Amino acid sequence: MKIFILLLGLWLCHALHVFSGEGTAVPMHLDAMDCGQLFELSGSYKHRNLTDSAMYGYMLLSSRYTELAREEDRYLCVKAYREVGTIYHGKCEYAKALDFLTQGVEYCEENGFRDLLPGFYNNIGCVYSALNDFTLSISCFEKGLDISRELDDTYNEKILLMNLACHCSHENIKDKAVKYNSQLDSLYGAKDPSIKFYLYLNEGWIYYKDSCYVRSADRTRKALDYAERIGIAPYGRAVVCETLGNVYLNMPDKRDSAYYYLMESYRMASEHGLLGNLRNILRVLAKCHEHDGHDREALQYKIKYWQLSDSLLGSDSFNQTKSRHFLNEIEENYEKIRLLNKEKQEKMEQIRRFRIQIACVISVTVVLMAVVIIIAVQRRKLYNAYKELFNRNIETLKTETPPEKPDNEEEITAASYEMSSEQRQLIRDRLESIMAHSTEIYDCDFSLMRLAELAGTNHHYLSQVINETYGKNFRALLNEYRIKEAQRRLLDENDYGNYTIKAIAESVGYKSHSSFVALFRKATGLTPSVYQQLARSRKKE
Repeated sequence: MKIFILLLGLWLCHALHVFSGEGTAVPMHLDAMDCGQLFELSGSYKHRNLTDSAMYGYMLLSSRYTELAREEDRYLCVKAYREVGTIYHGKCEYAKALDFLTQGVEYCEENGFRDLLPGFYNNIGCVYSALNDFTLSISCFEKGLDISRELDDTYNEKILLMNLACHCSHENIKDKAVKYNSQLDSLYGAKDPSIKFYLYLNEGWIYYKDSCYVRSADRTRKALDYAERIGIAPYGRAVVCETLGNVYLNMPDKRDSAYYYLMESYRMASEHGLLGNLRNILRVLAKCHEHDGHDREALQYKIKYWQLSDSLLGSDSFNQTKSRHFLNEIEENYEKIRLLNKEKQEKMEQIRRFRIQIACVISVTVVLMAVVIIIAVQRRKLYNAYKELFNRNIETLKTETPPEKPDNEEEITAASYEMSSEQRQLIRDRLESIMAHSTEIYDCDFSLMRLAELAGTNHHYLSQVINETYGKNFRALLNEYRIKEAQRRLLDENDYGNYTIKAIAESVGYKSHSSFVALFRKATGLTPSVYQQLARSRKKE
C-alpha cells in the first residue's frame, strides 16, 4: 500500500511538471532552449489554438530582449512582443496589448527592424479601433501601409488596405474611403473572394452615414448573404448584423428587424467571445430599449455595458500606455522633423556651394571666351598682316624682270685689279644673266669661284663688281636669289605642291633647315610654312 501511494505521488509530480494550463504539454526546460527553438515552439502552440501555452512561450522569449543579444535573437524577441500584443488583443485586454505593441515599435526603431513595423502598426490600429478611437486607428493603419509599400510587403499591404477601407467607410471619410476601396478591389479583388464582402459592407456604411438607409440595407444584406455563402468568420457576420440593426433603427417600419439583427449580433459575439463587438451592441441595445420605454431592459444592458467596459479598458493602465504611445509618436515625429531640418540645411548649403561653383564656372567661361575672342581677333589681324606681306612679296616678284643673257661671251682678262668701265659693265651684265638663268646657283656647293668661272673673269674682279653694284657680298646676293626662288616654288602648287618646307629648302641650296627659315623670314617677314599656307589659300580663292 505504501509503495502504491509513493508511485501515485511520483506520477502526480511528473504530471504537474509535464502538464500545465489547458492540459497541453509545456516543457519545463524552456529556459534551456535558444531563441529560435522557443519561437518555433510557441508558434506551434499558437497554430494549435493553445493560446495560454503560446503566450507563456512568447512572454518568456520577449523577456530575453537585451541590447547585448545577437541581432537575430533580438529580432525574434521583438516578434515575440508583437505576438504577445496580438494575444492580449484577442483576449480584449487592450491596455496590455497596447503596452507590448508600443514597446515592440520602439525596439523596431532602435534596431532597424523596419519589416516588422507594418504588422505592429496594424495591430495597434486594431486596438484603437476596438476602443472606438477611429482617428488614431486610421493614422496607424496609414503609417503601416506606407511602410509596407516601401518594403513591397504585399501581405501586410492587403490587410492594412482592408482595414483602412473599412474604417474610412465606417467613419464616412469619403475621399479616403473611395481611394482605399478602389485600391483594395483593383489590387486584391480578383485574388481574394472575401474582398467582395468587405466592399459590400463598406458601401453599406457609406450609405448609412449619408442617411440613405434603403440603399444601406440593400448593400449590407448583400454583404451578409455573401458572408454566409463563402463562410466569413463570426466576427464579420457579427459586424454585418450590428450594422443592419443600426440601419433598421432609422427606418420607421423596421423596428422588429432592428431588434432581430442586433440580438443576432449579440448572440454571435457572446458565443465566440467577441468582447469588443459585444460592448458596442450592448450600448446600442441599451439606447434602443430606453428609447422604446423599456427601462428595466435598458438598465440591464447598461449595467452589462459598464461592467464589460471596465474590464476591457482598465482605465488607468490604458491611459498610461496610451500616453506612452503618444510620447513615442511625438519623439518619432520630432526626430523626423530634426532630420528634415538637417537635410534642408545641408541642401541649402549644397545649393549655396553649387551657386558659387556656377558663378566661378561662368566667370571662367566668360574670361576664356574673352581670351578666345581676343586671340581670334589678334589671329585675324595677324593673318591680314601676313596676307598683306605675302601680297607685297608677290608683287615684288612680279615686277622683277630678269635681264637678258648677253651675246658677248668673250673672256675678260686683266693684268691688274684695275678695270675699265666697259669691263665692269660686261662683268655686271654676265653676273645678272647667270644669277637670273643658271640653275647652278641652287647647288648647295655653289661658290664665288664657280660664279667667276661662269662669268669668265677672276673672283677678285667679280667680288669687286658685286660690292660696287649691289652693296653686299657674294653670299648675301646668293641668298637673295635663292630665297626669291624659294618663294616662286612655294607659290607653284602644280610642280612643288607636294614638297615639304625642308625639301623646298634643299631644292634651292640650303642644307640647314633652320638657316633657311631664318633667312626666308628676314627677307619676306613670313615663315616658309605661313607663306605656303597663304599660297594655298590664294589658289583656292
